[in-house]
Amino acid sequence: MDAKTYGIMKKIFPIAFALSGGVGQLILGILIHLLGAPIVGFVVGAILGITIILLPLAPIVGSVIGLYGTAGAIIGILVFAKVIKEPEAEVAEEAKDDAPTDAE
Repeated sequence: MDAKTYGIMKKIFPIAFALSGGVGQLILGILIHLLGAPIVGFVVGAILGITIILLPLAPIVGSVIGLYGTAGAIIGILVFAKVIKEPEAEVAEEAKDDAPTDAE
């Protein structure tokens, strides 16, 4: 993963990256994503449902918020498991491999 993609993901899912240091933080992050997203979706859906014009958007917005919560929980687990890691470590390894040797 390149630095630009990592930066974008970190901006979109800040809780997933911030709460993945230990097991307790991971559980808290998962609970925030899986319990917080439906609550926010319900509140936004209720507000959209009050207005007759925006009522058709309520299920769409609720689905998007639910998808965000699910994706955030999954990304939090992947960051904890070091599947998604900061790209600076990869860049340093590549730079070390590309450095000229004495034989050249």
